[in-house]
Amino acid sequence: MPTATATVREIAEDVAALVRDDEARPSAYLTDGVELYRMLGSLDVPGSAEELVAVEDCRTLDLVLASRAELARWRVRPVAAAA
Repeated sequence: MPTATATVREIAEDVAALVRDDEARPSAYLTDGVELYRMLGSLDVPGSAEELVAVEDCRTLDLVLASRAELARWRVRPVAAAA
C-alpha cells in the first residue's frame, strides 16, 4: 500500500495488483441498463477520507477509479449470475 507521499506510479502499481489478483476472487459486474462494468477491487489512498473502487468499463476496457459515493451516483445495480 502506498505511503502518505504516494506517487501516481505507486498508486497505479497497486491498481495493477488488483487486476492481477482478479483470478483469485469472483468478479462483481454492475450495469446501468446500458453499460457493463466489472468491479476489480478497492484501494485505500492515504490522505483521502474515502476508499476508491477500481471499475473496468467492459466495452472500452478503461479503468476508472471512483469513490463509493461517486459510484452510487452512477445508478448502477449488480448483474445477477446466470443460472
